[in-house]
Amino acid sequence: MNIQTMAAIAEIIGAVAVLATLIYLAMQIRQNTHSIEQQNAIARAEILQQRADSVNGIVTPVLSNETNINLFVKLMESSELEPSELNKNERMRAYLMLTPVRANFENTYLQYQLGFLPEDFYRDVAVPNCIRFGALLLKFDLPMTSNFKAEIIRILAEYKKLSDV
Repeated sequence: MNIQTMAAIAEIIGAVAVLATLIYLAMQIRQNTHSIEQQNAIARAEILQQRADSVNGIVTPVLSNETNINLFVKLMESSELEPSELNKNERMRAYLMLTPVRANFENTYLQYQLGFLPEDFYRDVAVPNCIRFGALLLKFDLPMTSNFKAEIIRILAEYKKLSDV
């Protein structure tokens, strides 16, 4: 076997090695892609579960006694209710009831903005909740980011436009 033959064999072996490496890398990328997709699906499921747990955390204190239930009914009956229409204790209870509601809604908004929640969840669950509670959250002047406040105002304006038609 001469040097040219050995060089040709080495070149073929090198080409086969490069091809094998490319095939291996393609398989690894595909496996990692599936793994990332699976991790994203798990993360979204966990986020949705946390949403449900958060709602339970809001509802439980409201249902804990009749005074809270009555106040919550009063809040739900009218988004036109002004905090000044409540006595001092009712205002404080309402503020404390609405604070976790605001936190839940703002967290939902932020998770949606970051792409962790699907469009239909935001549109079909979060937006109707903002329509129901948004005016109260604004009237009680709960602390919130300016972006979330603008989103509540946008949702309420859009809802008002639709209901005026």
